[in-house]
Amino acid sequence: MEILVIGHKNPDTDSICSAIAYSELKNKLGQNTKPVRAGDLNKETEFVMDYFKSEIPALNPDISGRDVILVDHNERTQTADGFEGAKILELIDHHRIANFNVDEPLKVRMEPVGCTSTIIFDMYKENGLLPDKITAGLMLSAIISDTLLFKSPTCTEKDTIAGRELSKIAEIDLAVYGVEMLKAGTALDDKTINELLNMDMKIFDVNDFKIGIAQINAVDEKAILAKKEEILLEIEDCDKKIKLLKRKKEMKNTVASLLKMKENGEKISMLTCYDYSTAKLMEASEINAGDSWMCQRQSPSKIRQSPKCA
Repeated sequence: MEILVIGHKNPDTDSICSAIAYSELKNKLGQNTKPVRAGDLNKETEFVMDYFKSEIPALNPDISGRDVILVDHNERTQTADGFEGAKILELIDHHRIANFNVDEPLKVRMEPVGCTSTIIFDMYKENGLLPDKITAGLMLSAIISDTLLFKSPTCTEKDTIAGRELSKIAEIDLAVYGVEMLKAGTALDDKTINELLNMDMKIFDVNDFKIGIAQINAVDEKAILAKKEEILLEIEDCDKKIKLLKRKKEMKNTVASLLKMKENGEKISMLTCYDYSTAKLMEASEINAGDSWMCQRQSPSKIRQSPKCA
């Protein structure tokens, strides 16, 4: 059976290139694998795929019912849909482990380095193999992207060494290509503010809260700072929408509770039914506004009837 190799949602260059590179390694070792992606490519990755004339992995947003190898992520909130129905065979990653549970044992390779492709390059060499010229270029691009051309605080000596070795295999001028690639990824003029905030968004579960973290890489700092007010307004708008959705969810839960109380024969008290929100709540709960009960939620035998609403 064909095994899918896939990175995270909102894929970055490492997510795409590590899937391609690891699929190639597994196929050289006699397995039947296919690299796929869980989302659309960003500008930087489009540049990389075009530069090396590499085939773009097919879009596969749902992995239910498939044998799967995960690369460059492990948190459930970042995985393709259908995770619960998939069989996870392997995990290759360089991030923290969180919210990751599977039913069966699996092979895991985790290292504190700056890029998943750095780990995969080691795995090639451990098997006495080297990636071909194109794949080496893709892996090099992933390392450049994740380490910001070896300037990121997450960059390790291992990443730097791997990058230099891969540049020789790919026959690429590391400095020239690296700057050109990063500039391609920071061409943001055609992006809306909403797209800027979501293009590299990752969702994390922390203490029962979902937290979204996005970053914008830019060569021209002034261009981004010029959009600062628009970005802040968009964030405020998102916050208002989240609060509205939360209120709707709370009302839905309240309606469900009231319907359950009615079903159990419990009496319901409403201090007033004249304000709009309370009236809508009573309407959704199919409560007759003509009869009001001054009581807390308790058994019918303990409830005293109050005067009707005027």
